[in-house]
Amino acid sequence: MSLSFKCFVTQGLQRVVDFLKEMRPLKKIFIGFCAENFIGQQAVKQLSQDLKGLSPLKNLHLGALNFREIGDHELKLLSHSLQEMIYIQSLSLNFLNCKQIQEEGVKELKESFKGLNCLQNLTLKLTRWSVVNNNDVFLLSQGLKDLHALRQLNLTFSICGQIFDRGLQALGKALKELGSLESLNLELFEGTEFTERGIMWLKDGIKELKNLERLRLNFSKFKQIEDEGMKEIATGFEGLGSLKEICLIISEFPEITNEGVRVLNQSLKKMKGLQNVNISFLDCKQITKEEALEMLKKTLKEIKMKKVEIGPQNCIWQF
Repeated sequence: MSLSFKCFVTQGLQRVVDFLKEMRPLKKIFIGFCAENFIGQQAVKQLSQDLKGLSPLKNLHLGALNFREIGDHELKLLSHSLQEMIYIQSLSLNFLNCKQIQEEGVKELKESFKGLNCLQNLTLKLTRWSVVNNNDVFLLSQGLKDLHALRQLNLTFSICGQIFDRGLQALGKALKELGSLESLNLELFEGTEFTERGIMWLKDGIKELKNLERLRLNFSKFKQIEDEGMKEIATGFEGLGSLKEICLIISEFPEITNEGVRVLNQSLKKMKGLQNVNISFLDCKQITKEEALEMLKKTLKEIKMKKVEIGPQNCIWQF
Protein backbone atom coordinates (compact mmCIF):
# COMPACT_ATOMS: atom_id res chain seq x y z
CA MET A 1 0.00 0.00 0.00
CA SER A 2 1.15 3.56 -0.79
CA LEU A 3 0.08 6.72 1.06
CA SER A 4 0.69 10.42 0.42
CA PHE A 5 0.07 13.31 2.82
CA LYS A 6 0.41 17.08 2.58
CA CYS A 7 0.61 18.83 5.96
CA PHE A 8 -0.03 22.57 5.97
CA VAL A 9 0.28 23.05 9.72
CA THR A 10 2.37 21.28 12.29
CA GLN A 11 -0.72 20.22 14.28
CA GLY A 12 -1.93 18.27 11.27
CA LEU A 13 0.96 15.87 11.68
CA GLN A 14 -0.66 14.38 14.79
CA ARG A 15 -3.65 13.25 12.71
CA VAL A 16 -1.30 11.74 10.14
CA VAL A 17 0.57 9.86 12.86
CA ASP A 18 -2.67 8.51 14.32
CA PHE A 19 -3.78 7.36 10.90
CA LEU A 20 -0.48 5.60 10.21
CA LYS A 21 -0.86 3.54 13.36
CA GLU A 22 -3.98 1.95 11.89
CA MET A 23 -2.52 1.28 8.44
CA ARG A 24 0.26 -1.28 8.96
CA PRO A 25 1.79 -2.85 7.01
CA LEU A 26 2.68 -0.07 4.58
CA LYS A 27 5.23 -0.20 1.78
CA LYS A 28 5.41 3.43 0.67
CA ILE A 29 4.77 6.77 2.40
CA PHE A 30 5.09 10.30 1.06
CA ILE A 31 4.70 13.05 3.66
CA GLY A 32 5.04 16.59 2.34
CA PHE A 33 4.94 19.74 4.44
CA CYS A 34 4.11 23.28 3.42
CA ALA A 35 7.56 24.91 3.42
CA GLU A 36 6.27 28.12 5.00
CA ASN A 37 5.32 26.32 8.24
CA PHE A 38 8.13 25.21 10.51
CA ILE A 39 8.01 21.79 12.20
CA GLY A 40 7.95 21.94 15.99
CA GLN A 41 9.92 19.74 18.37
CA GLN A 42 6.90 17.74 19.51
CA ALA A 43 5.87 17.00 15.92
CA VAL A 44 9.31 15.57 15.12
CA LYS A 45 9.16 13.41 18.25
CA GLN A 46 5.73 12.08 17.22
CA LEU A 47 6.89 11.32 13.70
CA SER A 48 10.08 9.63 14.90
CA GLN A 49 8.19 7.44 17.35
CA ASP A 50 5.68 6.23 14.81
CA LEU A 51 8.22 5.55 12.09
CA LYS A 52 9.82 3.00 14.41
CA GLY A 53 6.73 0.85 13.98
CA LEU A 54 7.01 0.90 10.20
CA SER A 55 10.17 -1.15 9.76
CA PRO A 56 8.84 -3.08 6.69
CA LEU A 57 8.60 0.24 4.82
CA LYS A 58 10.35 0.22 1.44
CA ASN A 59 9.80 3.80 0.25
CA LEU A 60 9.78 6.93 2.44
CA HIS A 61 9.68 10.55 1.31
CA LEU A 62 9.76 13.37 3.85
CA GLY A 63 9.41 16.65 1.97
CA ALA A 64 9.99 20.30 2.93
CA LEU A 65 10.95 19.72 6.55
CA ASN A 66 11.28 23.29 7.83
CA PHE A 67 13.47 22.65 10.86
CA ARG A 68 13.85 26.24 12.00
CA GLU A 69 13.30 25.29 15.65
CA ILE A 70 14.76 21.80 15.55
CA GLY A 71 18.08 20.96 17.17
CA ASP A 72 20.45 18.02 17.46
CA HIS A 73 18.23 16.07 19.87
CA GLU A 74 15.21 15.97 17.54
CA LEU A 75 17.37 15.06 14.54
CA LYS A 76 18.85 12.26 16.64
CA LEU A 77 15.37 10.84 17.32
CA LEU A 78 14.47 10.95 13.63
CA SER A 79 17.80 9.40 12.65
CA HIS A 80 17.33 6.51 15.09
CA SER A 81 13.94 5.78 13.54
CA LEU A 82 15.44 5.72 10.05
CA GLN A 83 18.16 3.36 11.19
CA GLU A 84 15.56 0.71 12.02
CA MET A 85 14.14 0.69 8.47
CA ILE A 86 16.38 -2.11 7.30
CA TYR A 87 14.16 -2.93 4.30
CA ILE A 88 14.01 0.60 2.94
CA GLN A 89 14.85 0.81 -0.77
CA SER A 90 14.11 4.47 -1.52
CA LEU A 91 14.59 7.34 0.94
CA SER A 92 14.09 11.05 0.34
CA LEU A 93 14.85 13.71 2.96
CA ASN A 94 14.36 17.42 2.28
CA PHE A 95 15.56 19.64 5.14
CA LEU A 96 15.00 23.42 5.20
CA ASN A 97 16.28 26.18 7.50
CA CYS A 98 18.24 24.00 9.91
CA LYS A 99 19.72 26.89 11.87
CA GLN A 100 20.14 25.10 15.19
CA ILE A 101 21.52 21.75 14.03
CA GLN A 102 25.21 21.42 14.79
CA GLU A 103 27.83 18.77 14.04
CA GLU A 104 26.38 16.34 16.60
CA GLY A 105 23.06 16.25 14.76
CA VAL A 106 24.74 15.68 11.40
CA LYS A 107 26.73 12.85 12.97
CA GLU A 108 23.48 11.20 14.04
CA LEU A 109 22.09 11.55 10.51
CA LYS A 110 25.22 9.93 9.15
CA GLU A 111 24.84 7.03 11.60
CA SER A 112 21.29 6.44 10.37
CA PHE A 113 22.67 5.19 7.04
CA LYS A 114 24.36 2.24 8.71
CA GLY A 115 22.47 -0.99 8.26
CA LEU A 116 20.39 0.26 5.32
CA ASN A 117 21.73 -2.54 3.15
CA CYS A 118 18.70 -2.50 0.84
CA LEU A 119 18.78 1.21 0.07
CA GLN A 120 19.06 1.78 -3.68
CA ASN A 121 17.78 5.33 -4.08
CA LEU A 122 18.73 8.24 -1.79
CA THR A 123 17.68 11.87 -2.13
CA LEU A 124 19.15 14.31 0.38
CA LYS A 125 18.41 18.03 0.05
CA LEU A 126 19.92 20.52 2.48
CA THR A 127 18.70 24.09 2.00
CA ARG A 128 19.68 27.11 4.11
CA TRP A 129 21.74 25.19 6.64
CA SER A 130 23.55 28.28 7.87
CA VAL A 131 25.96 26.34 10.10
CA VAL A 132 26.69 23.32 7.88
CA ASN A 133 30.41 23.24 7.01
CA ASN A 134 33.16 21.06 5.56
CA ASN A 135 33.17 18.78 8.61
CA ASP A 136 29.46 18.14 8.20
CA VAL A 137 29.91 17.25 4.52
CA PHE A 138 32.72 14.93 5.57
CA LEU A 139 30.41 13.17 8.05
CA LEU A 140 27.62 12.76 5.49
CA SER A 141 30.14 11.50 2.94
CA GLN A 142 31.34 8.89 5.42
CA GLY A 143 27.73 7.76 5.77
CA LEU A 144 27.35 7.41 2.00
CA LYS A 145 30.23 4.94 1.93
CA ASP A 146 28.10 2.49 3.95
CA LEU A 147 25.39 2.36 1.26
CA HIS A 148 26.83 -0.44 -0.86
CA ALA A 149 23.56 -1.20 -2.69
CA LEU A 150 23.02 2.42 -3.77
CA ARG A 151 22.10 2.82 -7.44
CA GLN A 152 20.77 6.39 -7.51
CA LEU A 153 22.01 9.40 -5.54
CA ASN A 154 20.40 12.86 -5.60
CA LEU A 155 22.32 15.34 -3.46
CA THR A 156 21.59 19.07 -3.08
CA PHE A 157 23.43 21.73 -1.08
CA SER A 158 21.66 25.08 -1.48
CA ILE A 159 22.66 28.29 0.30
CA CYS A 160 25.04 26.49 2.67
CA GLY A 161 27.66 29.22 2.90
CA GLN A 162 30.22 27.40 5.05
CA ILE A 163 31.03 24.65 2.55
CA PHE A 164 34.31 25.10 0.72
CA ASP A 165 36.75 23.02 -1.34
CA ARG A 166 37.45 20.51 1.43
CA GLY A 167 33.77 19.63 1.44
CA LEU A 168 33.99 18.72 -2.24
CA GLN A 169 37.09 16.68 -1.50
CA ALA A 170 35.17 14.61 1.06
CA LEU A 171 32.30 14.13 -1.35
CA GLY A 172 34.67 13.07 -4.14
CA LYS A 173 36.27 10.44 -1.90
CA ALA A 174 32.83 9.06 -1.01
CA LEU A 175 31.84 8.75 -4.67
CA LYS A 176 34.89 6.56 -5.28
CA GLU A 177 33.35 4.00 -2.91
CA LEU A 178 29.98 3.90 -4.71
CA GLY A 179 30.95 1.68 -7.61
CA SER A 180 27.40 0.40 -8.12
CA LEU A 181 26.00 3.91 -8.72
CA GLU A 182 24.03 4.18 -11.97
CA SER A 183 22.54 7.67 -11.59
CA LEU A 184 24.02 10.78 -9.96
CA ASN A 185 22.27 14.12 -9.58
CA LEU A 186 24.44 16.71 -7.84
CA GLU A 187 23.17 20.26 -7.23
CA LEU A 188 25.38 22.94 -5.67
CA PHE A 189 23.66 26.30 -5.40
CA GLU A 190 24.24 29.74 -3.94
CA GLY A 191 26.55 30.49 -1.06
CA THR A 192 29.40 28.29 -2.19
CA GLU A 193 32.95 29.58 -2.67
CA PHE A 194 34.48 26.73 -4.61
CA THR A 195 37.69 27.00 -6.63
CA GLU A 196 39.25 24.84 -9.36
CA ARG A 197 40.89 22.71 -6.65
CA GLY A 198 37.50 21.69 -5.21
CA ILE A 199 36.14 20.90 -8.67
CA MET A 200 39.23 18.77 -9.33
CA TRP A 201 38.66 16.74 -6.16
CA LEU A 202 35.02 16.22 -7.06
CA LYS A 203 36.01 15.15 -10.58
CA ASP A 204 38.36 12.52 -9.16
CA GLY A 205 35.34 10.85 -7.57
CA ILE A 206 32.99 11.10 -10.55
CA LYS A 207 35.46 9.55 -12.97
CA GLU A 208 35.55 6.36 -10.88
CA LEU A 209 31.82 5.69 -11.36
CA LYS A 210 32.29 3.11 -14.10
CA ASN A 211 28.66 1.90 -14.01
CA LEU A 212 27.15 5.40 -14.22
CA GLU A 213 24.48 5.76 -16.92
CA ARG A 214 22.89 9.11 -15.98
CA LEU A 215 24.69 12.21 -14.75
CA ARG A 216 23.13 15.57 -13.87
CA LEU A 217 25.28 18.45 -12.59
CA ASN A 218 23.55 21.69 -11.69
CA PHE A 219 26.03 24.32 -10.46
CA SER A 220 25.12 27.93 -9.65
CA LYS A 221 27.11 31.07 -8.79
CA PHE A 222 30.64 29.72 -8.70
CA LYS A 223 32.26 33.13 -8.95
CA GLN A 224 35.84 31.88 -8.80
CA ILE A 225 35.61 29.15 -11.45
CA GLU A 226 37.27 29.96 -14.76
CA ASP A 227 37.74 27.92 -17.95
CA GLU A 228 40.19 25.59 -16.20
CA GLY A 229 37.39 24.61 -13.84
CA MET A 230 35.21 23.82 -16.83
CA LYS A 231 37.97 21.50 -18.03
CA GLU A 232 37.94 19.69 -14.70
CA ILE A 233 34.16 19.20 -14.91
CA ALA A 234 34.33 17.89 -18.49
CA THR A 235 37.24 15.50 -17.99
CA GLY A 236 35.43 14.05 -14.99
CA PHE A 237 32.83 12.35 -17.18
CA GLU A 238 34.50 11.96 -20.58
CA GLY A 239 35.95 8.55 -19.68
CA LEU A 240 32.68 7.05 -18.45
CA GLY A 241 31.92 4.58 -21.24
CA SER A 242 28.61 3.50 -19.69
CA LEU A 243 27.18 7.05 -19.64
CA LYS A 244 24.01 7.39 -21.73
CA GLU A 245 22.47 10.62 -20.47
CA ILE A 246 24.09 13.83 -19.32
CA CYS A 247 22.54 17.08 -18.11
CA LEU A 248 24.87 19.98 -17.40
CA ILE A 249 23.46 23.26 -16.09
CA ILE A 250 25.95 26.05 -15.45
CA SER A 251 24.40 29.22 -14.01
CA GLU A 252 26.05 32.56 -13.29
CA PHE A 253 29.68 31.62 -13.82
CA PRO A 254 31.00 35.12 -14.64
CA GLU A 255 34.52 33.95 -15.57
CA ILE A 256 33.58 31.18 -18.02
CA THR A 257 34.25 32.03 -21.68
CA ASN A 258 33.90 30.30 -25.05
CA GLU A 259 37.16 28.53 -24.25
CA GLY A 260 35.33 26.67 -21.47
CA VAL A 261 32.66 25.63 -23.97
CA ARG A 262 35.38 24.45 -26.36
CA VAL A 263 36.89 22.24 -23.65
CA LEU A 264 33.47 20.74 -22.92
CA ASN A 265 33.00 20.20 -26.64
CA GLN A 266 36.25 18.23 -26.88
CA SER A 267 35.13 15.91 -24.09
CA LEU A 268 31.74 15.30 -25.71
CA LYS A 269 33.49 14.19 -28.91
CA LYS A 270 35.01 11.27 -27.01
CA MET A 271 31.66 10.00 -25.66
CA LYS A 272 30.26 7.77 -28.39
CA GLY A 273 27.71 6.03 -26.15
CA LEU A 274 25.67 9.13 -25.28
CA GLN A 275 21.98 9.07 -26.19
CA ASN A 276 20.56 12.19 -24.48
CA VAL A 277 22.30 15.49 -23.82
CA ASN A 278 21.01 18.62 -22.09
CA ILE A 279 23.42 21.54 -21.80
CA SER A 280 22.60 25.00 -20.44
CA PHE A 281 24.80 28.01 -19.78
CA LEU A 282 22.62 30.53 -17.95
CA ASP A 283 23.78 34.10 -17.38
CA CYS A 284 27.41 33.32 -18.24
CA LYS A 285 28.09 36.77 -19.63
CA GLN A 286 31.39 36.02 -21.38
CA ILE A 287 30.01 33.20 -23.53
CA THR A 288 29.12 34.24 -27.08
CA LYS A 289 25.88 32.47 -27.88
CA GLU A 290 26.37 31.98 -31.61
CA GLU A 291 29.92 30.62 -31.42
CA ALA A 292 29.18 28.31 -28.49
CA LEU A 293 26.06 26.94 -30.13
CA GLU A 294 27.82 26.27 -33.43
CA MET A 295 30.57 24.28 -31.71
CA LEU A 296 28.17 22.12 -29.75
CA LYS A 297 25.76 21.54 -32.63
CA LYS A 298 28.56 20.27 -34.85
CA THR A 299 29.90 17.86 -32.25
CA LEU A 300 26.53 16.51 -31.19
CA LYS A 301 25.65 15.88 -34.82
CA GLU A 302 28.88 13.91 -35.21
CA ILE A 303 28.09 11.59 -32.31
CA LYS A 304 24.49 11.19 -33.56
CA MET A 305 22.50 12.31 -30.56
CA LYS A 306 18.92 11.09 -30.19
CA LYS A 307 17.82 14.02 -28.04
CA VAL A 308 19.65 17.28 -27.53
CA GLU A 309 18.87 20.48 -25.69
CA ILE A 310 21.36 23.33 -25.66
CA GLY A 311 20.70 26.55 -23.82
CA PRO A 312 23.44 29.16 -23.59
CA GLN A 313 22.26 32.45 -22.14
CA ASN A 314 18.72 31.49 -21.06
CA CYS A 315 17.75 30.04 -24.47
CA ILE A 316 17.10 26.40 -25.35
CA TRP A 317 17.39 24.88 -28.79
CA GLN A 318 16.19 21.34 -29.47
CA PHE A 319 16.93 19.51 -32.69
